[in-house]
Amino acid sequence: MDLEQTYSHTHAAFHCYELYLWCGCYGLLLITTFFLLRSRRAHKDAQQLQAAYTALHQEIQEQRAALNQATKREVLFQQAAETLPDAVIITEPTGGIQYSNAAAQQQTGYQEDELLAQSISLLLPESITEQQQSDSVIRVIKKDGTDYPASATAVPLHDQGGEILGTLFVLKNQSIHQQREQAQAAEQKRLLARLSKARRLETIGMMTGEVAHDLNNILSGILHHPEQLLRNLPGNSPLRPSLVSIRQSGQQAVALVADLLSAARAGSAVKEMNDLNKVVQEILAKKTLQDLFTEQAGISLHTRLCADPLPVNCSPSHIQQCLYNLLLNSCEAIHAGGTVGTITVSLDSRYLAGPPSALSSDAAGEYAVLSVADTGPSLSAVDRNRIFEPFYSKKILQRKGTGIGLAVLHNIMEEHKGWVDLPEQKTDQGNRFDLYLPLRPGRTLPLLQDSQRILIIEKEEEQQARLINLITELGYRALSVADSTGALSFLNRNRVDLIILNMAEEQGMAGETLHEQILFLHPSQKAVLLLAGSDEPLQAENVAFLQPGFNKQELQKACQKLLSSF
Repeated sequence: MDLEQTYSHTHAAFHCYELYLWCGCYGLLLITTFFLLRSRRAHKDAQQLQAAYTALHQEIQEQRAALNQATKREVLFQQAAETLPDAVIITEPTGGIQYSNAAAQQQTGYQEDELLAQSISLLLPESITEQQQSDSVIRVIKKDGTDYPASATAVPLHDQGGEILGTLFVLKNQSIHQQREQAQAAEQKRLLARLSKARRLETIGMMTGEVAHDLNNILSGILHHPEQLLRNLPGNSPLRPSLVSIRQSGQQAVALVADLLSAARAGSAVKEMNDLNKVVQEILAKKTLQDLFTEQAGISLHTRLCADPLPVNCSPSHIQQCLYNLLLNSCEAIHAGGTVGTITVSLDSRYLAGPPSALSSDAAGEYAVLSVADTGPSLSAVDRNRIFEPFYSKKILQRKGTGIGLAVLHNIMEEHKGWVDLPEQKTDQGNRFDLYLPLRPGRTLPLLQDSQRILIIEKEEEQQARLINLITELGYRALSVADSTGALSFLNRNRVDLIILNMAEEQGMAGETLHEQILFLHPSQKAVLLLAGSDEPLQAENVAFLQPGFNKQELQKACQKLLSSF
C-alpha cells in the first residue's frame, strides 16, 4: 500500500514537473517570439528612421547648395552693379530704396545709408509709367537740390509665383554719356589724324627714296669730272678754286642723299646687344661733338647716365646718329631764344603699361629711355605736329638745315621697335625728346670685345629674337638684320665669323640666292642654314644645316663645328 502510494505520488510529481517544464518552454517561446517581433519592428523603425534622416540630409544639402548659389549670384550681381557707370537702384513694392550702387551714390551725392529705406521719389519726383520704361529722359534730384537729365529704365521684379518683389531702376546720366561720346569722338579724330600723318610720311618716304636713288646716279658724274679735271690741271690754274667748290658741293649733295636714303630705308640696320650707357658715352667722347660745344660757348652740356646696365638690341651707329641730331637741334633751339642755355642728356629705365603719348598700340614692357632736354623756347603746336616730316626745318645755324635729321631719327626708332616721344612742355620749360628702346632685362651683355661674331639673317621677329637669345647665351656676339638688302650692305663692308640664314624667301630673294651672293663677297664665309620642312640638305663646304624645331644643343653643335675648323 505504501509502495503504490509512493508510486502514485511520484507519478503525480513527475506529471507536475513535466507540466511545469512544458509551461516554462511555452513561456520561453512566447517571450522569445515577443522579443523577436519587437526586434524586427525596431529594425524596421530604424530603417525608416535612417531613410528619413537620409532624405532630410539630402534636403539640407540641396537647400545649402541653393543658398550658396543664391549668395554667389547676389555677390556677382553686386560686383557687376558696382562696376557699372550708370546708377542702379532697387526698391520695395512700396517704393522704399533697398539697394543703390556706387554710381548712384556718386551721381546723386548721397551716402548708401542715407538712401536706404528712403522713397524713390526723393530722387525721382516724376513717376515712370509703363510707356516710359524704355530710355525715357527724366530729371534726377541730387542731394544739393540740383538735378541732371538721365535716361531711365524701370523693370518690375517678380518671384516665381508672380508676386511683385520690387522695381529695378537704371539711370544713365546724359551729361556723363555726352562727355564720354565727345571723348570717344576726339580719340577717333586723333587716331585718324595719326593714320593720315603716318600715310603721308610713308608716301614722302617712298618718294624720297626714289629721288635719292636717281640723284646718286646724277651725282656720280658731278663728282667724277671735277676730280679728273683737278688731276690734269696745274696747281696755279685759275680754274682750280671753282672745281674744288664744285667738288665740295657734290660731296655735300652726296651726304644729303645718304640722309635721304636713311629716312626712306627700313629694316637694314644691323643690331647687336649693347649697353646703352656705353653707346651714349662713345658719342659724347667723339671729337665732332666736342667741337660742336666748343663753338657754342654759351651752351653747357650735362649728362646723367643710368647706374645699372641698359641692355638693348640696337645698332650703335644709328643710335649715336639720333643723339647727335637731337643735340644739334637743341643747340638750334637755344640760339633761337638767345645765346645761353643748358642741354641735359639722361638715361633711365622705365616700365610702361602703355605708350606715354599713345604713339604705339603695343607698348607694354620695360624700356631704356634716352632723353635730351634743352632750355630753348618750346615748340609750337604746329611744329610739334610736323616735326618728324622730311624737309621740315626751322634751323638758323649754317649747318645742315634740310629737315631730314628728325625724319631719319623717327625711322630709326621704328626700326628698333621703339619710338620717340615729345612730351608737351610749358613755354618756359624748353623741349625734351625721349627715345624709348625695348629693354632686355636679365640678358647678359657680351663681356669679350674679341668674341666671335655671328650675323643672324631672319625676317620673322619672334624667330630672330629667339636666335639672338640662343647665340648670346652660347657666348657669341650676336648681330641681326631683317632682310637680304641689309645683310649684303653690311657684309659688303664687314666680316663676321659665321652667318645664320633662313633659307625661306627673304624680302623677295630666295635664301639660296642670298647665300650665293654672300659667297661671292666672301668665298670662305661659314654659314648655318635653317631649312624648311621639305628642303633637302646639300653637302657643301663651310656649311651646317638645321631642320625646323632645332634646339639649343643642336645650334651649339653646328656653331662649334664650323667655328672650330680652320
